[in-house]
Amino acid sequence: MSYYYGGKEKTAEEVKKGNRDELAPYTAWDIQQDFNRMMNRFQRDFEEFWGVSSRIGHDMTRRARSQLTSFSNATMPSVDIEDQGKNYRLTVDLPGFKKEDVQVELEEDEVTINAKRSQVEDERNKNYVRHERSAQTYYRRIHLPEPVRSDQSNAKLNNGILEITLPKKEPKETKKLNVM
Repeated sequence: MSYYYGGKEKTAEEVKKGNRDELAPYTAWDIQQDFNRMMNRFQRDFEEFWGVSSRIGHDMTRRARSQLTSFSNATMPSVDIEDQGKNYRLTVDLPGFKKEDVQVELEEDEVTINAKRSQVEDERNKNYVRHERSAQTYYRRIHLPEPVRSDQSNAKLNNGILEITLPKKEPKETKKLNVM
């Protein structure tokens, strides 16, 4: 086992023999170096135990990598909430989803967006059959700053962009104050 004093590695015997004057404070730099050593050791042990390389994926053919991109590039769609005075307008990016894939539920001060789609690919060739399935699910519950009128709200999905208009129950009035 090794110990680090003042950025130098020492064995247990050297630490016992050494005097207290040579002990240096443990700095942020020492913590960072120890952490990096620990993570490198963890990665080596993991690769050794499981027999995998950190280069996994780099050795795959271009075609195999391109087949996996639809599964590995999953991202969280962005949501924009705009206060338009009398309404809130939510804009959600849902590329590739159809109207029948999307469900929007309203409560007094919450909006729940749930979108699900699946895709199946079949490829048959002389010597092999390939059958791949992928599914994508998006769920988001958004708490609004104030209650909205669900009976007057509407949602439109156009070219992968979902726009939801939510009229406020009692729009807050803006009052201007004179500065003296």
